[in-house]
Amino acid sequence: MTIVHRGMGIGGGLVAGLVALSCVGERPSDEDCEKACSLASRCGLLPSALGGVPGRGQLDNEADCVARCLASDGDTREVRGLLEVLTSDDFARPDTTPLCDSMGVMACEELIETLEETSSTRELEITTTVELSMVSAISHASNFEPEHWCCFDFAGELSNEEGAGGTMASGELAPSEVEAVQEIIVATHACFTRLEDRIVGLMPLLMPPMPGEPERDPEQVSMQCTALGEVWKPMDDPMEDPMDGPDLEADPCYFARKSIVLQRLDVPGVAEACTFDAVVGLDMLLRETQRRWHLDGGDYLVDGDGNVRSTPEIEDQLETAIRDEVTRPGGFVADVCEELDLEAGGDACAVDIDELQGVTCEVGPPCSAADCLLDSPACDRTLCDADVSPPGRDCGFFGIESVTLGYRTDEGVEILGEPILGCSSRTVVTTVFEDVKVGVIVPVAVVEGTLPTSFLPDGGEVADDGSFRWYVEGEPRWVSAGEARLQIPSPLLEHTIYRYEDPLEFLGWVLPRVPRGRGCDDQPLLCETLSNGNCDDGIDNDGDGFADGATPWCDELFFELVQRCVVTEPGRQPHQGCRGEQ
Repeated sequence: MTIVHRGMGIGGGLVAGLVALSCVGERPSDEDCEKACSLASRCGLLPSALGGVPGRGQLDNEADCVARCLASDGDTREVRGLLEVLTSDDFARPDTTPLCDSMGVMACEELIETLEETSSTRELEITTTVELSMVSAISHASNFEPEHWCCFDFAGELSNEEGAGGTMASGELAPSEVEAVQEIIVATHACFTRLEDRIVGLMPLLMPPMPGEPERDPEQVSMQCTALGEVWKPMDDPMEDPMDGPDLEADPCYFARKSIVLQRLDVPGVAEACTFDAVVGLDMLLRETQRRWHLDGGDYLVDGDGNVRSTPEIEDQLETAIRDEVTRPGGFVADVCEELDLEAGGDACAVDIDELQGVTCEVGPPCSAADCLLDSPACDRTLCDADVSPPGRDCGFFGIESVTLGYRTDEGVEILGEPILGCSSRTVVTTVFEDVKVGVIVPVAVVEGTLPTSFLPDGGEVADDGSFRWYVEGEPRWVSAGEARLQIPSPLLEHTIYRYEDPLEFLGWVLPRVPRGRGCDDQPLLCETLSNGNCDDGIDNDGDGFADGATPWCDELFFELVQRCVVTEPGRQPHQGCRGEQ
């Protein structure tokens, strides 16, 4: 019999075990049975036909497995096959197994594969019953990642030293997004200052003259209007190497022009019309934009003297602003942070993350044996109580009308349940799947609905009525035999994470992202990005509820950052020719 394995060391040991234990009729020893049942338990294969009873504890199920093993006379083909596989020398006793390190999942996957490929055990399919639930963003955050929300690590999240988009073609590290924000702020502030200077000089020339005043010089008015338009005009230098990036000193409005949101300033139109009302309107819009985007003096991006702050200062101010917004009274996870404060004996946000381990779950069953495979020894986080708040609130926020829960296997097969209607009025959104094969699965959800008008960006194009079909993905999870309960967060969590972890979105420099449309997930060519030409056809290609310019991935500033390796389009590797500042 030939058995093919994906791995080398573990697979070789299993083959050796098959050869060493091939004698039929030999009663299994206590050590063989204990080792086999311990291994089965560690890989989540109990309770099953190997032994154990659903609802009983790990030790009881292991004991039952050992009793069944010892009661066998060894002549049973299936028992002999199981022992041949489970007593491999590469799997020592639990205190020395590799099952709790990074190789653990691979080892268990190979064990199950070997059981399937062994003729005497291939009919034994160990399965579990999986209950999938969608929970609100606050429920998921409070049970799964309160340290992240309450002890926001700005340096780790926003100022990744390795950059957000990998490495540049030259091998140098790409700029982090915080550095890119600094570059955008400095240039755009200079752009707005030039616009202000031109507007201030132009408005008196366009005002009707008072009685007794001389008429305005038409030539001077024309020159001033032309000068206003020149501020916004792109550089036209055919010698410029596009890989070197823009000359921001000569063209400080480069990033402002790139942003679809800032294109509403319409400086060329005002310069061409050159009327007093048009220039005053531009002045008011410019001041409002500066205020909203923190480019007026005295805010945390610009100091009281009107100078752009240094990158470290901006980082510090952003961290304070984000933390205040996340943990404000009645904010996103304010109650959870307060509980963490009590558990940590002080200010949780001042406590080292390592000191908070084990504080994340106070209710629910203890960790299962297979949880060590996911580096979660404190407790089984998928079994924590997730009823802090119902998912209906999040559904109402996005206008979600139906939710279809399911899971994806490690072979890439996707299984979906029946659609659950009326999400916004539900306190429970749950689907149960029987006979799920033990192993790694990824919980998924497809949500459908219509975006409320309050959620749509100003001036954004909406496809038809703003209907969407989003794909939401949870964290990969090893499910054990018997029963497993997995939660997947509502789309609001992904939307919120983008906002709080991404300074470009937090400051409003690029449009806020939403979960990708199902069409984009099924066929990458349907994604709406500037790279594939789907941003100007008037169609909501991916089904996310936004069309063309209203789609976050169609923002020209965002695409510029993709080219610079600062951010990466969803589902794509960093652009091969992307560049960063030296």
